[in-house]
Amino acid sequence: SNAVETSPPPAPNLDLQECTVQLIQDIDLPALESGQIIAINVKPGDSVNKGQVVVQMDDSRSQRALEEATLRHGIAERRANDETEEQTAYKRYRLAYIEHTKAEKLQQSGSVSEHNSNRARYSAEVAQLEFEAARKARELAGIEAAAEMVRVKASEDSIARHRIASPIEGRVVEVAREAGEWITAGETVMRIARMDRLRIPGIVEGDQYEPHEIANRPVTVTLDLARGREVQFTGQIVFAGVEKRIGNKFMVWAEVENRTHADNQNHWMLQPGSVVRMRIHMDRPAIQSAFAENAGARNEVQK
Repeated sequence: SNAVETSPPPAPNLDLQECTVQLIQDIDLPALESGQIIAINVKPGDSVNKGQVVVQMDDSRSQRALEEATLRHGIAERRANDETEEQTAYKRYRLAYIEHTKAEKLQQSGSVSEHNSNRARYSAEVAQLEFEAARKARELAGIEAAAEMVRVKASEDSIARHRIASPIEGRVVEVAREAGEWITAGETVMRIARMDRLRIPGIVEGDQYEPHEIANRPVTVTLDLARGREVQFTGQIVFAGVEKRIGNKFMVWAEVENRTHADNQNHWMLQPGSVVRMRIHMDRPAIQSAFAENAGARNEVQK
């Protein structure tokens, strides 16, 4: 007879003790342009927001380039929008055309010589060419205005690249340079650790749980504070796999949302190296999210 796989009994919640908090992301922040550092706006230990400017480099050359490009763009745009020359040339052409038409009629009646009639015709043709030249000159001015706008945007981009901003929400771990120093593009200015989300690794007994049962489960992490207090954080398992199996155990990683102290917004509650307790909730459904998928992709890179 065929063997029938029986359904396992519901797995109890899993409590892991003495888990050590780790960083998910620790980046070296480079200079994007070569130049002199004018100001460093943070110091080691400071919390930084995503997009916060932490270093200002000398952008005076780019500022001058922006001023020049802006002026050139303004001049070209005014020429492109000014129809005076084109309208004047058109009216000269219309007048010459009328005079040419009259001269032709007078020539036919013998009142005007052929020479004078030809002279009127050539004047009309020249006036028409001048009108076409004025129209094309205004079109070229429009193209020049667009080209100068490209230079304006390039100068603005250059100015922005002289302002080094944090790409993550985190904490300054190290400042490698000082104000007044010259730095080359690509050299590290400071190191920033991501603090708004942290990793909690743990080891699970393989005879009690299967990796697929643990994957994407919600977790609650408890941190003990001074004077007998405790605080909890929520997150989810983002990795659970046999790739990290040790004997009959396997490794899991949770990622949790960190937060700052209510009375000190510059200090994060969870710190790298903090020892916490983690409960994996088997009594709650697994969380399917883009975050878990992205974390899984990061794990594949780190193997």
